[in-house]
Amino acid sequence: MVGVPHELNDALAYLLKTVKAKYGDQREKYDEFLEILKDFKHQRLDTCGVITRVEELFKGDQELILGFKITLKPEDEHQIRTRLEFLDAVKFVGKVKKRFRGDDRPYRSFLDILERYKNERRSIGEAYHEVAILFRDHSDLLTEFTHYMPAT
Repeated sequence: MVGVPHELNDALAYLLKTVKAKYGDQREKYDEFLEILKDFKHQRLDTCGVITRVEELFKGDQELILGFKITLKPEDEHQIRTRLEFLDAVKFVGKVKKRFRGDDRPYRSFLDILERYKNERRSIGEAYHEVAILFRDHSDLLTEFTHYMPAT
């Protein structure tokens, strides 16, 4: 990801993998951890708040808590949020691909729209309009897509 140091990407990936490995069989705990990360990403929690919640969630697992604190240095806060947003967007693209598994034309069209927007050959409004037509029978995808659109 552009702008996010490889060490931070590696640290976040390691942290997510570690939590899933240790707590994957405790779905509620893993899901709560993901919710804490979402709250942090959406700035409903600051660094202190997210650390407090993680300490409560993983009480007694000092190694994991310490690893999380090291990953979450205050100066990296913006980069971590950016990385979490990126991971959510990648997950959404995967959801689109899965939805159109039997016919990959809508998925390929979606990627083409994103590519044209990225290369500034489409405005945000034009991109949204094209995606709205593409997802006309999939309102949940269109609603979720709007979360990833920059403000106009």
